[in-house]
Amino acid sequence: MQKTGSVFASQHGNFVPERQLRGPLSRLKWTEHAGRQDRPAAMHAQSARAIHLPDESGRDPIPSEKDLPMLHKRVMVTAPRQYAHKLAGQLLLAGARPLWVPSVAINPVSPEKLGSLDAALHALITEPHHHPYTHIAFTSKNGIYATLQRAAELCEDLQQGHALGLDSSGLDAAAQAILKSGVKLCALGADGDVLLRAGLPVHVSPAEASTLGLVQELKTLDEAQGARILCPVPLVASPLVEPKVVPRFLAALSEAGAHAERVDAYETSAGCSSSACALEMDALRAGHIDAIAFSSTAEAQGLKGIYGEGLKDVLLSHNVVLAAHGPYTRDGVQEVLGMPVSVVSHNFKTFEGLVLALEEAFRLQQEHEGSGLKLG
Repeated sequence: MQKTGSVFASQHGNFVPERQLRGPLSRLKWTEHAGRQDRPAAMHAQSARAIHLPDESGRDPIPSEKDLPMLHKRVMVTAPRQYAHKLAGQLLLAGARPLWVPSVAINPVSPEKLGSLDAALHALITEPHHHPYTHIAFTSKNGIYATLQRAAELCEDLQQGHALGLDSSGLDAAAQAILKSGVKLCALGADGDVLLRAGLPVHVSPAEASTLGLVQELKTLDEAQGARILCPVPLVASPLVEPKVVPRFLAALSEAGAHAERVDAYETSAGCSSSACALEMDALRAGHIDAIAFSSTAEAQGLKGIYGEGLKDVLLSHNVVLAAHGPYTRDGVQEVLGMPVSVVSHNFKTFEGLVLALEEAFRLQQEHEGSGLKLG
């Protein structure tokens, strides 16, 4: 197979558009040598079988076992239900065997704690030209869902009281009201798809899908200084301790000259109990887990609470590979667990980056098998 222009051409003359090559194929490196194009280094030891048509995930639909470095690896997924299915799906495509331990849960905020969010949304909906906000900065997909849902409920109440002159109802009314308000919407990476599906634009989406990346993007666009930014974020319930991500984000906005208004949009709480996850903890204790994939710092706190004393010792004794969805999550997980996280996704717009990082780590482990190299 050789690369020709914007397509990859097989030895049989079939072409696969370069934009379709995602997943593991996107990592193949083409190099120039002595005036010719060599095959990717990762393919030297592989068969000469050409890939004519990737499947819908961008992967080889009939791969050999050596092309699946995570084949049969048991990977513990600690994400809440809202995210776990996407990460688990990516792991299954890579040949892994995900084991779900929801160490945190995402829940609605109780009605008595919705005052700040309700007041902000009421101003946006009823005073489209006089509300104080320039932006709404969403730090998660759950924040978008919760905010749109609550806006829809408020619109329904206002419509019933004939206090709102919109020609739609429910979520459509909420989207119409937000559009009418003129507020700019900010979202991280693939989170913006939720806004687009609701018929809303994404005005600011940083290249680095992180809260600090968003602050930098606002500064680059010259939209930070003097801005008044509504920030729907999670309320972290005890015994979990709020990670540094949101406080650091709000402080960075303030340092950039913006006024950040924090409102609780949903609740993050401890996930399953120790008794509910007893079998999974037994598997971890017995050394049957190859890796743990964390998508947030809170998940490490939750797992530590589920397992109890001795988690660090078990992870170290069984050389469990720890993986984090981005460098900020890595830093938080390392602080919580008191041990290094060896695998980090650098493209953290979606979970594909985390799975690719894990695949690369296990590929290196295979290459160094017998040499004593440990990844955990």
